[in-house]
Amino acid sequence: GPASVPVRFKGIVPDLFKENSGAVAEGQLLPDGSFTADTILAKHDERYMPREVSKALKEQGEWRGDGPPADPRPVAE
Repeated sequence: GPASVPVRFKGIVPDLFKENSGAVAEGQLLPDGSFTADTILAKHDERYMPREVSKALKEQGEWRGDGPPADPRPVAE
């Protein structure tokens, strides 16, 4: 079920990190119930694609941003 754990982190967070978005924290759970993170990773869904890749696909006419890029391999019948 839903839960909340305070996380303490000193450092620079990833560019993809946003408030109230998913993240992966690596570190140690302390006796007081808080978590001290050594590393923070931005979590994204399976549809994530770096801007450079989506831009290249758009320039090649392979993708228009209305869903995942088309698979260029022919479909076996």
